Amino acid sequence: MSLNNLDCLILNEVIKGNMVLIHELAEKYNMSERNIRYKIDNINYYLSKNKLPVMVNNNKGEIFFENTKDIIEWHDL
Repeated sequence: MSLNNLDCLILNEVIKGNMVLIHELAEKYNMSERNIRYKIDNINYYLSKNKLPVMVNNNKGEIFFENTKDIIEWHDL
């Protein structure tokens, strides 16, 4: 399994921004919030399969990594 271009864009936004809002991603990519949640699930599945930290989606619609240091180190490789 791999990530598509949009998955990578979303992942990069969370890594670089430390936290993003689901509704902002939905507006930016002209998608429903539910579709963004599916994307986050797909990204998290990929990350977990590769033994990487997964993103957290809290009840406020915020998406972030709890430990950004680990994911930034992987991203910079």
